[in-house]
Amino acid sequence: MSTQVKNLSFLFAFFFCLGSVMYQLFGPAQVARDILSGCLALLPDFIHTPSTVSPVLPSSLSHLPHRSLIIGIASRYHQHDRRQRIRRTWRKLAANFADSVEVFFFFPERPCELDPYWRVRDSLCVPWHVFVPVSLSDTAPIRPSRVQPSQVRPGRPYDGVGFHLKFPIAVQQIGIAQKALRQWARAFPEDPGRNLTVQLLEPATRDVILSVNFSQEVLAKANADDGFFYAPLPHTDEELFPRHFEGVLRVVQPELSLNQSLACNLIWNKMFGDDGILHLTTLYAQGISIPFHPETCPLVSLVYRIPELVELKQVVNSHGTQNKCQDNKNKNTLGKIVEEIEDHEDIIFVPELTDTQENVPLAFLHFAKLALERYNFDFMLVNPDDSFIAIDRLLPKLQNEFSLSWRSRFHQGEPVIRYGSMFERNYMGTHYPLMPADAGSVLSRDLVTFLARNSDLLVPFRDLSSSLAVWLASISPYIIDDVDFTDDNQTCAKNLVVQGPFRDKASMNGAWKAYSQCGRLCPCS
Repeated sequence: MSTQVKNLSFLFAFFFCLGSVMYQLFGPAQVARDILSGCLALLPDFIHTPSTVSPVLPSSLSHLPHRSLIIGIASRYHQHDRRQRIRRTWRKLAANFADSVEVFFFFPERPCELDPYWRVRDSLCVPWHVFVPVSLSDTAPIRPSRVQPSQVRPGRPYDGVGFHLKFPIAVQQIGIAQKALRQWARAFPEDPGRNLTVQLLEPATRDVILSVNFSQEVLAKANADDGFFYAPLPHTDEELFPRHFEGVLRVVQPELSLNQSLACNLIWNKMFGDDGILHLTTLYAQGISIPFHPETCPLVSLVYRIPELVELKQVVNSHGTQNKCQDNKNKNTLGKIVEEIEDHEDIIFVPELTDTQENVPLAFLHFAKLALERYNFDFMLVNPDDSFIAIDRLLPKLQNEFSLSWRSRFHQGEPVIRYGSMFERNYMGTHYPLMPADAGSVLSRDLVTFLARNSDLLVPFRDLSSSLAVWLASISPYIIDDVDFTDDNQTCAKNLVVQGPFRDKASMNGAWKAYSQCGRLCPCS
């Protein structure tokens, strides 16, 4: 295509899209969405078309087999049993619609080679780097940071810090930054007895485990050799915390406000390696959280020791053996997957992608591209491998669906979580956009095309539901909030279409038996 012709084509596409915007404002809703759908089909040719996805325009679809619905089931490498349960239950419904429905499982082709113990987080396949200093004793006090006088730098102050324990520790003291306490004293000069409180709490329940008060009198009595004042725990010499404990250390008083950068000379303690025992994960500023990064100046700290130091040394020495066992487990699972492929031919491997929770959204984008290349389909349902799909009830709902439509059970105001298995590393907001049900959602073909064509630009978030919420928020899809989609596996509504989770054999088989007998997903009464 010559440059002149391409420029004229771009102008045509631009004004075509401008017309769709005007229709969105002043025209009939369905006409507006049909025009906007055509706009999305044109503009990617000029804005961004990944090399792996050829433009899928109406003229190029005639040679592809047509399907009303493609079902993509997001699975994981080791979840062979879940896939088998689906094949033996609701997957059988697709046989009644062989010319209309295709069902596939998709997951990354590479298993994580690390034993779960040796991953920084369970949701990642990133090695935990740790070692034990030879001279360390089990009574030695340890701090997460230390002073480096020659490395003074500006850093934003944070009034809280979150952490995840990779090995048990005993907390002995809680610390407050000297500059924070001085600012507190300047804010209340007439009330020198007013305390500044630091708490250690459990983030999921918000239960306060430890609470320490600092008075202004500390400024005159103590010397903060590392920039922090430390106080012993009330009522006990130390508090033991187990492996996998996640905590938040924070200043309680909302009146404490340090908006300007601090000049601090803290560097993070790497005596246990790059990751260490106490893995810093989150920063808090007046209730708002972001993932931890080192160029900051947290206002809180603690002192701890390693009571089971001998066991830690044994663990460090065993990491090679544990990872070798994981490799053997992966090989055994691969044998089962080979049998699955031979027996069912319904598995889509995602190449060059490692099997982790955070890679599930990327696996879906690959599946979306592959489906567009193989089929001329109208809709795509994407769901995890613990959901039940009543295919025979879903298809009639899609007969009069709009372009750019997105069907699920939606909820607003889902908070972003920076702890536990749902830890969010990439989304910086405090709440997600409109979220679909985890059990599944249906996307029209034009939405799938938009995602596939821009897959090289899309960043994955904590799971597939949150990723879809962020990815699609910018194009304002037509939302169909369907009460027959639910994440509540205890409800017994009569006309449910998509429900989950059913994570064990008994619950999935029970739902299938009930559906076959009385059309419900709960025991027939």
